[in-house]
Amino acid sequence: PSSANQEDHVSMGTIASRHAHQIIQNVRRVLSIEMICAMQAAEYRGIENMSTVTKSFYHQGRQQVPSIKNDRIFSTDIENIAHWLKTNYSIKERLDVNAAL
Repeated sequence: PSSANQEDHVSMGTIASRHAHQIIQNVRRVLSIEMICAMQAAEYRGIENMSTVTKSFYHQGRQQVPSIKNDRIFSTDIENIAHWLKTNYSIKERLDVNAAL
């Protein structure tokens, strides 16, 4: 018993799961922005200097969004990377690439 036997019987599970889902979507968008920035930085520094795993990840990401040559609206790029991270890029793929090294 808790709270002097006056427990709240209203389940907050649905609200909590919706909130967790929104957090996951937001994190995926933040990771997408970070990935776009990292890919652009890699181009400035030279992709030939990247490891095999990083280069593979870079090329997969560039299939989703083109290199930034001019100013543009990035919302579509962010959503494309977020969708790719959600649907196509799995931990298993990363482990398979690492195992091949």
